Amino acid sequence: MRAFLCCLLLIIAAPFSASGLEVAFKADVVARSDMLTIGDVAELTADFETRELADTALFAAPDPGETRCYKSRTLVAYVRQAVSGDRKIKRGGAEQVCVRHDGARLSQGKIQTVVNEHLQSALSHLGAKKVAFEMRNPPESLSLPKGQAEYEILFAGNRILDARKVTVIVRVEGNVVENLSIAGRIRAYLPVVTAARKLGRNNVVTENDLVMREKNIADLRRPCLDPESAVGKRVRRAVSMGQVLEKNDLDAPVLVKRREVVTMILDQGPMRIRARGMATVNGKKGEVIPVQNMSSKREVICEVTGRKQVRVEF
Repeated sequence: MRAFLCCLLLIIAAPFSASGLEVAFKADVVARSDMLTIGDVAELTADFETRELADTALFAAPDPGETRCYKSRTLVAYVRQAVSGDRKIKRGGAEQVCVRHDGARLSQGKIQTVVNEHLQSALSHLGAKKVAFEMRNPPESLSLPKGQAEYEILFAGNRILDARKVTVIVRVEGNVVENLSIAGRIRAYLPVVTAARKLGRNNVVTENDLVMREKNIADLRRPCLDPESAVGKRVRRAVSMGQVLEKNDLDAPVLVKRREVVTMILDQGPMRIRARGMATVNGKKGEVIPVQNMSSKREVICEVTGRKQVRVEF
């Protein structure tokens, strides 16, 4: 009789054990990633290998730093959809499952802010306004593990304004967790010197020829930032109205010409001595040239200070 009952129990249990799945839900769960799996929320018992089934995704985990609770009967419906075939599912364990996602969310906005703050600091000496790195394909928001996050920003190239790519290295508690490479371009606006009218080649720039306009200096090489640095200089090539004047566009005029008689000035304390001399070469302001003293016939090294005027150097 006992043997008969045992056989009967085996026959009754056989349909479930052959194709059934026991799911014992956990009361408290810590999400391991952005997606919850069956193995995250429940312990599985079946007569077949459950490891692959345990790794089957159910739905998105709560955002980092958040906790959400789910009824076990709701989770069973998700498990049933995820399980292939017509298996019977036996629900057990906790009636409510609370899922906590430790860590933090690194959003697109946060990445943009971190990059822009670094860029503003790097270009602070220029006094530029509206500084930003325009990302071409910004990364999706990322999940970071729990801990203190630190960011290292590296712009590609020798000149930061020329950068077309930025690398963002994210460390949590000293360990690298993300290494992002983001394409884009820099925008940094600053008032620069532009031509108020068309300037012909070799024209000498006057104050009325210039006007300040705000431009993206990342598109420029060596723009003039101070009108006084351009006034009195000669334009090397024709410049259109509104065009930015760059330092390479300008050349200092020749103030002293070769074989021209100049005034030599020698300052000794409160005394100033003047003499006549003859320039042996052309000279621009600030250049040092040899000048022959017309009285002694000796050559003296002088600095060009103005039109037909030099200062004796010792």
